[in-house]
Amino acid sequence: MNLFGKFFSGDSPFLRRYQDGQVILPQGYVLPALGVVQKGEVEVFQKTVDGEERILAVLAPQQCFGIHSLFEEAPRPSGVRACGPTEILLLDKIEFLRCIHQNPELAFVILQQASQRINQLTMELKDKSNPAPLPESARAIF
Repeated sequence: MNLFGKFFSGDSPFLRRYQDGQVILPQGYVLPALGVVQKGEVEVFQKTVDGEERILAVLAPQQCFGIHSLFEEAPRPSGVRACGPTEILLLDKIEFLRCIHQNPELAFVILQQASQRINQLTMELKDKSNPAPLPESARAIF
C-alpha cells in the first residue's frame, strides 16, 4: 500500500524534495506535521546536551515521522534529514485529518508504526537497565 499515495500526485504542494544531508525538520522545531517518506531514506537524529549527535533511526519509503506532533504541539525531541535524494509528503494537521477521514485505514497503519516504535524503545530500555525485582506489594497492582 502506498501510504497516502492515492491522495497526492507528483505535483502535490505537500510533496517536498530534499538533497543528501538537508534537514527536513530540525530538533526543537514546533510544527504539527506528519512526514511520510515517498522516495529515498531519512535519518532521525538527536543532539545531546554535550553537542554530540546520535542517529536514532533510518526510515525507508512508506514510513512516517512526526506522529506525536499531531497530538501535542511541543518541540520536536529529534530532527530529521535526508539520506540522499528524498521525497517526503509533509502534511499539516488539517490535511492529515482530511486523509484519515477519507480513508480510516490510514489511521491503523500509522498507529501500527507508532506501536512498533514504542515496542522497540521499550526493548532498548529493558536491555540497558537491570531493575531490581518489584517488592511483593508493588506486584499486586500490575
